[in-house]
Amino acid sequence: MKKIILAGIVILIAVFAVTCDEGLSDDDAIVEYTDVVVSKDGSQVTIYLDGVTVPVTKAQRAMTLGLAMMSYDYLEVVFRNSTGYSRSAWELGQSAGISGSGLRTGDNYGSATTPFGTPGACLVAGKKDGKTLFGVGKITATADSTSGTVGVIDATTSSVTFGLVAIQTGLLIGSEVANAAFYNSATGKKVAVDSFDFDTNTPAWTRVGHSSRQTLLDKVAYPTYQLPVPSGTTDVTTNATYTFKFLTGINIANPTLTDVTSTYTPAVLHVLPTATVKPLVQKRTPRFMDGGRYLQPSGHVDTKTKVAFGTTYGTAVTTDTVAFRNEVDLVFTTVPGNSGIFSFYLEIPVINLDARNATGATNLNSGKGPITWYIRTGLDSDLYSLDDGESSGGCVFMSTGISNSDWLAINWNWVD
Repeated sequence: MKKIILAGIVILIAVFAVTCDEGLSDDDAIVEYTDVVVSKDGSQVTIYLDGVTVPVTKAQRAMTLGLAMMSYDYLEVVFRNSTGYSRSAWELGQSAGISGSGLRTGDNYGSATTPFGTPGACLVAGKKDGKTLFGVGKITATADSTSGTVGVIDATTSSVTFGLVAIQTGLLIGSEVANAAFYNSATGKKVAVDSFDFDTNTPAWTRVGHSSRQTLLDKVAYPTYQLPVPSGTTDVTTNATYTFKFLTGINIANPTLTDVTSTYTPAVLHVLPTATVKPLVQKRTPRFMDGGRYLQPSGHVDTKTKVAFGTTYGTAVTTDTVAFRNEVDLVFTTVPGNSGIFSFYLEIPVINLDARNATGATNLNSGKGPITWYIRTGLDSDLYSLDDGESSGGCVFMSTGISNSDWLAINWNWVD
């Protein structure tokens, strides 16, 4: 079962207290007005233009179980045409404040793949704290436009609705193997089974020979990927890929997932790297939580193996106009005679559409500058914890030259 991150937590293990519809008081019938309406399951966001507001009750604005399980709390929308752009960002429950001025040209904003100057619109949703990005959306409906065409904003358009897709991350667990939806039988190669894979130019593989599962003190079996140990005196490099996917069809009771990555990655752009804001692949000492406290090994930590971005990914993010590369190529370098365990996570800074004020572009609604979002392999502080394929942990568990007896000798201690 893969992790599907959309809006703040891992959908498949959402377990926390929420204020749901049941037990609402009479006060919940009080009518309020808003220019943003979010569907109960969090998958659609309707934005009303030019200060138009619609009535909703407090009950309609309450935190439902479906929305809690999606649980994003911050949104950003960008509309772009040849004249300029309108942009807004707001916390869930606040007003969006998008003005139609400069947008009501009859242009079609239905594309989420717009280049500079071409009409298009994109909404992103994530976590305000840390700006982790979880969902991306394009216009799926426009209300009251003269043309009646989805995506067209003209003088009569009152609102636009965005449909959100989820960003998938996480590891394959259990008996999961390639299936019809994510396996190309014509080429014999994996399309999207596991987010992390060795030797991506070879046919699709199951876990045998590449990874296993190690059950730790918390009784959780963690996917564990074994790196080769050089037999001679020369370092050995191993290629791998971590893949992020954009998926539709998220239904908690019966998910029917469809890969729509190519439609949405052009709307999510890499940020021009700086000394402090740039793609990051980071090694960590493995850790996991048990009994409310983190444990990590006191020894057998592999400090010599190196992990870095591969050539393709390393050269693809040199400007802030490059569409998000969802296949992140990695290179592991192992040292002769070395052994141990470690983990790693990824953090990729991106922006929504071309929200930067390009030469000649006009900020049509005087919105603030673009937000730097981060596509990460995990959520919040659990980004540094081991990924078990179901939780919000974001670190891939790696081992180098570890035998069965070595695993038994590893002591795990509480982190102070």
